[in-house]
Amino acid sequence: MADFVPLCAPIQSFAQDMQRKLDANHIKSGWDESALLWLLRRLRQETNELEKALRDPDALPIDLIDEAADVGNFAMMIADQVKRGRK
Repeated sequence: MADFVPLCAPIQSFAQDMQRKLDANHIKSGWDESALLWLLRRLRQETNELEKALRDPDALPIDLIDEAADVGNFAMMIADQVKRGRK
C-alpha cells in the first residue's frame, strides 16, 4: 500500500464532492462487483454528461461540480478494483 500523501485543498474539496454524490446514491449497489468495462462505459456516459453541462449556458456551478464528481467517482471505482487485483 502507498504511503500516506497529504491532500491539497482542491483535492480534499473534490473528494468531499465525490463522497456527497456517493452518499446520494447509496441505495444503488456497490461497485466492487461491477465489471471494469461496465464501469468504463459509465465513466464515458458521465463524461458526456459533464460535456453537455459545460456547453449549457444555463448550467449552475453545482451542476458542473456534480457532473465532475460523477466522472471522478467512476474513475475511482475502476482504480479501486484494479488495486484490489481485478482485471
